[in-house]
Amino acid sequence: NEHNIMAMKNLDDLTGLPTKVLFDSLIDELRVLQGDEKIAFVVIGVSRFDEVMHALGRNATRQLMKTFAMRLQSALPEQSVLCALSFNTYCFAISDSKQVANVDLLVEDVSANISGNYAIDHMHVNVSVNAGVVIHEEGDLALTRLIEKANLALYHARSHNLPCQFYAEKIDAKIKERHQLL
Repeated sequence: NEHNIMAMKNLDDLTGLPTKVLFDSLIDELRVLQGDEKIAFVVIGVSRFDEVMHALGRNATRQLMKTFAMRLQSALPEQSVLCALSFNTYCFAISDSKQVANVDLLVEDVSANISGNYAIDHMHVNVSVNAGVVIHEEGDLALTRLIEKANLALYHARSHNLPCQFYAEKIDAKIKERHQLL
């Protein structure tokens, strides 16, 4: 039925979190309420996910990611908007001016709360995360491009074993240069 189709389109089937489709709508609503306030977008993902997945197997990995998403949701400030981008990557947006100004501390705190041991199927899995951050300051909100920038920062953080990386144009240029060499 139509209600089930809308739920599938708007909610991730594993975590119950909004998908990017619903996230886009929620961010549009936030922009109407907030006006021209800065918004920080943080893309966060499990470090060395392929290794974790191969060690656990499919069902245990699904259980881990469901638990991880619940822990992430509870670690975020109340006014955050969260979505599942992929199986192991999530995005959240914050617009509170104090939290945007201190987004590095917020990411550090959230990371500390979601990293660590997870008990999955009688196993203990140590999970660490990386994050990429971009701050939308003014002008049009091209959400897809902002998430892409935060993803590029996440990619840079992962490839340099950093807990968090803010987006900078030089990261974009380096990645484009690397792709041209391939």
